Amino acid sequence: MIAPLSGVTVLDLTRNLAGPYSTMVLGDLGARVIKVERPGFGDDTRQWTPPTWGDHSALFLALNRNKESVVADIDSDAGAQAIRDLAARADVIVESNRTGSLDKRGLGFAASARSIQASSTARSVASVVGGRTVTGPDMTRSCRRHPAS
Repeated sequence: MIAPLSGVTVLDLTRNLAGPYSTMVLGDLGARVIKVERPGFGDDTRQWTPPTWGDHSALFLALNRNKESVVADIDSDAGAQAIRDLAARADVIVESNRTGSLDKRGLGFAASARSIQASSTARSVASVVGGRTVTGPDMTRSCRRHPAS
């Protein structure tokens, strides 16, 4: 049986829980998922213990099954270029970073959309997974509730 997303390549620029979960589902459906992690630290969920499986966070292992992992420093020219190169070949790009953090590095939604449009893949999609809006007057407002003063 051919998996429904067989032949689809996903660039995973997600962190924490919601983003990695969504790309895990895409991987479970047969997509090739390439997860980009920070050098020296990796995805935040690598540190979320207990529970553990051996020396690894069980949550990290569960959320990142069916994925390939690469390390890229988005603050370096070489790392940013590596991400642009991966984006140009991806069918789907999913990111879940703080609003504007990828934009200021030239790697945000607008840059991803340009990479997708420049690629030879006609069916490409870019997606932002997050706890706050990416446009409008509330885009910089925290998604956390603060106790009343």
